[in-house]
Amino acid sequence: MQRHGRGGVAGRSPLPVSMLVSISGAAPAIAVPALYPRIVVDLPGLTPQLLGIATTAFFALSSVTAPLGGRLADRLGGGRGVQVSAAGSLLVLVAIAVAPTPAALLAAMTAAGVVHGFGLTVSSLALSSALSGASAATQFGIKQSSIPMASLLAGAGLSLAAGVSWRVVLSAFVVFPAAAWGLRPPPEVGGRLAVGAAPPSRHVLNARLVRLLAVAALAGFGVSSLATFGVLSLVRSGWSEAAAGTIYATAAVVSLCSRVLVGAVADRRGDSAIAIAGALLLAGAVGFGLLGAGGRAAAVVGLLLAYGLGWSYTGLMMFAVARANPGRVARATGWLQAGAAVGISAGPALFGLVEKTADPGAAWWTMAACSGLAGLLAILRRGRGVAGRADASVVADPTRAERR
Repeated sequence: MQRHGRGGVAGRSPLPVSMLVSISGAAPAIAVPALYPRIVVDLPGLTPQLLGIATTAFFALSSVTAPLGGRLADRLGGGRGVQVSAAGSLLVLVAIAVAPTPAALLAAMTAAGVVHGFGLTVSSLALSSALSGASAATQFGIKQSSIPMASLLAGAGLSLAAGVSWRVVLSAFVVFPAAAWGLRPPPEVGGRLAVGAAPPSRHVLNARLVRLLAVAALAGFGVSSLATFGVLSLVRSGWSEAAAGTIYATAAVVSLCSRVLVGAVADRRGDSAIAIAGALLLAGAVGFGLLGAGGRAAAVVGLLLAYGLGWSYTGLMMFAVARANPGRVARATGWLQAGAAVGISAGPALFGLVEKTADPGAAWWTMAACSGLAGLLAILRRGRGVAGRADASVVADPTRAERR
């Protein structure tokens, strides 16, 4: 096995390929909804309802296949996993770009969901060679920022490509999987343990990981409700649609920056990453509560807290689970993705139900309760850590426990 440097394998940072794999898998869900006004001109049978079905199928299959994809990725290793993920992403992007009918596009989006589920686990596996480095949590934070950042950049780029065929624009996205293929790590990355390391447990889904799945699921209720009803809540509080969009975009940028900054804090302080994630979720709960209170100022502060801080935990969660499961990084993070998908899928439906039976304020307070409970569950793990040791740093350096 090639020796790992602080940044990755053989001196090459694994972060770029990890980000490229993430963006490649998510590209269909980023591009197709954004290009819908152009697509429907060419495929008039693609109704908004069918687009909704296609997007739902994409994310549903992604969450279902992530644990199974993680098992496969752990067997293949980082390099081969990247190859398979990149090839799959390239094929589904081409299939969508040449789709002659709405049915063909729907089928391609369904296949893309499976590829995305696999790619999510491969991106964590590719980054696993950086787990022993001093900036591991920061790199996971950057990785978890790659898809939202790509969405923001795609929105700006599509406005510049006005008048260009949607098929041409979609075809341009193949540069991401092609680049991932070119930067793939050696085949054995993530597929073997270091000499002298303890063999991983055959049963990844233990009580500790189940607890974190519950944290991810509860947190998902709020974040998906923000994505669906955040702008609407600002408008209801008295902001114009244009101002609401600007505030929401600002909160999104704050969230992206926060993911990187809290990763740096975790690296510097050596604290439990899950405990820091719990604190962020509690801050998010305060934000949801302010959104429920109503008022122009409260809505802005609430959105910045709920989105800017409360949605910044994802990199820390991935980092902690990956570090606690050497030799099973892809499988463990795949289960975490599946847990988050439960809340993300059900969040808007729960929000709408509470709003219908009570009012929007009660719906946001329900999200505050979910985020608060998630934060408490995470913080209660601080005493033993994700891996059942004093802190996550012991997992990075097993000899540290002997020196204590």
